[in-house]
Amino acid sequence: MIREYPPITSDQQRQLCKRNFDTGLQGYKSLQAELDEINKELSRLDKELDDYREESEGYMAAAAEHNRLKQVKGSADYKSKRNYCKQLKSKLSHIKKMAGDYD
Repeated sequence: MIREYPPITSDQQRQLCKRNFDTGLQGYKSLQAELDEINKELSRLDKELDDYREESEGYMAAAAEHNRLKQVKGSADYKSKRNYCKQLKSKLSHIKKMAGDYD
């Protein structure tokens, strides 16, 4: 990443980095929102399960959905998205630092 974004030495480079930052930020926010939604739903279901008796239909439905989401979180796709999100965050932080150093 450091090779991809060396120190900024001109306004033109800064504008290019800003465009890359803006594009990356949109992707990061979208992906992070997707991951956050899964975590929020799991948290909601945890609380919902406490409200039901274990034998009830509501409990069974909530438990099934909870288990499905746990499997999603354990999937290679989810882990890949989470890792990519971390990489994007690191890239965006680096670009922001380079722009700050230039300014």
